[in-house]
Amino acid sequence: MIHKSHSKTDLIDIINYCGIPIVFNHSNNKKELHEKIMMVFKESSCVILEDNHFKLKTMVQLKQYLTKPNPKKQLTIKEKSGVMAIAKSIIYYAQNGFDLRMSPHYQDTQTILDDMLYIKGFGDIPSVRRACRLMSSDPKFSDQVFKPLISPQVMKTLADKLLVKKNRPMQYTFTRKHIVISFD
Repeated sequence: MIHKSHSKTDLIDIINYCGIPIVFNHSNNKKELHEKIMMVFKESSCVILEDNHFKLKTMVQLKQYLTKPNPKKQLTIKEKSGVMAIAKSIIYYAQNGFDLRMSPHYQDTQTILDDMLYIKGFGDIPSVRRACRLMSSDPKFSDQVFKPLISPQVMKTLADKLLVKKNRPMQYTFTRKHIVISFD
């Protein structure tokens, strides 16, 4: 059985990136995708998968991956809102010049360090990545490295966005020249 934490989008990504021989339509629901994947498992278990960012090589590894909870979906909604609140507090602290007197949430550096060490494990959340990036320039924590833990799926998405951004052609061109307008 495929664990219920894998969403329809996750299943589609797995089918596309691993090269699983399944024909699907985006109008298929999660249950239909689940059945199609289970049919592939029954038909062949020794198929070698394409190179993918999930680091899965065989159907057996894929089956083990799908039976376990989705590593991207570790937080409940309540936990995620708590992580977001901490990240926003740290961003506020960073935007006010790393001054503890300006921060309504922090009175000492140990609390900030504890919060950073807690939230850096949830690097799939954009606010956490931003907080880590901002805190890397805090002189009080120059000896600390706040590298967020990011799942392979999000890493692939970020790399794709960066590639598109680099390959985008110029949208605007400006020409400076002297123009004379006369009215009769």
